[in-house]
Order: sequence, then C-alpha cells, then structure tokens
Amino acid sequence: MRHLNYTHLLYFWTVACAGSIARAAEELHLTSQTIGGQLKQLEQSVGTPLFERVGRGLKLTETGQVVKQYADEIFYLDTELTQRVKSSQMLIPQAHDREARRWLHRSLLLCSDRHSYWRVR
Repeated sequence: MRHLNYTHLLYFWTVACAGSIARAAEELHLTSQTIGGQLKQLEQSVGTPLFERVGRGLKLTETGQVVKQYADEIFYLDTELTQRVKSSQMLIPQAHDREARRWLHRSLLLCSDRHSYWRVR
C-alpha cells in the first residue's frame, strides 16, 4: 500500500461502525454499490480482506480490526482538529491531555463494541 485513500478509509470505518453496508450507505447518502466498490479497492490496496460475511452480516477480520483501530484514531483526530480550528483555539494541546482523551476514547470504543446500545464516534 503506497498511499492511503482517506475516502476509502472513511467508507470502511462507517461500515465497521454501522455494522452493514446498507446502513453505512444511508449515513453517507451513497448507494450500497458505491460503498462496496470502494471497500473492494481498499481491500486490494491493503492486500487482504477487511470483512468476512457471517450470514447476512459482516464481521471484521483480524486485519480489519487493526485497520478500524487506526481509523478510529484518525477520525477522532480529524474531529478534534476540525473543532479546534472552528473554535479558533489553536493552542497546542498538552501531551498528557491528548493521551488522556485517546485513552478515554479507546476505552469507550471497547465498551461500545461489547454493548451494542452504546454508540461512540
């Protein structure tokens, strides 16, 4: 994989969080075919499947779980940067503040993976 296509990563991440291509397509206002095609391109780029079919649903492969963890972090930082720029608070965050927020975010994500009624972004 030479360069990461962030649009493909966003589609993958949305599918992983939503639990299905159909729900992700609704959230992204795209067709299921578009999402599926982009996922195939990402899987080709990575060189391995990121999802496996389980009945009518999708389950992350081991590689998919690793990619999702990175995507969680990437999109968390994207949100943090966007909020900071919009609020004009361009102060450099303290390292311990960022680490504490990352730890909390990861912990909440682990809980949300175990408890489907929790939704963390």
